[in-house]
Amino acid sequence: MLSAKYVSVFGGDSIKKAFKKAHTEYLNFLEMNADFSGGQEEIAEYEYLKNNPKKAIKAYETALAFDDYNNNARLNLAYLYYQQNDIKRAARLYDKVIKQEPDNSYPYYMLGLLFNELGKDKASLNYLKQASEREPFNFRAYYNYALKL
Repeated sequence: MLSAKYVSVFGGDSIKKAFKKAHTEYLNFLEMNADFSGGQEEIAEYEYLKNNPKKAIKAYETALAFDDYNNNARLNLAYLYYQQNDIKRAARLYDKVIKQEPDNSYPYYMLGLLFNELGKDKASLNYLKQASEREPFNFRAYYNYALKL
């Protein structure tokens, strides 16, 4: 049986060398695109996967400074704040997405969950209902809405 270190790919490089090369190229890509909203979003995702939430938050905030309508970055940032137990910031970010994209069901759903955790049943029910109305096939929203009834 061959060990993985003897398997060659990419012009004879070992898998370990190929991975290191790909990792270096990816870091160069991130650095090269750091002055764009999408590049900062990529950096944030990379830092999040490396379990660096503070760096991820900083990169998402920078992404939003470049493009205030990057609601994908805003939703990810809100979720990071939610994970960090910074409920007020998370709620403000979800509210901003709702103002910019009122038909997007996801921020309503997340606010429904957030208010449920805070014990604010009426607000939770309202947001889960709105999420269900905006996306009829969002079974998680329906399920959580039904639990609140």
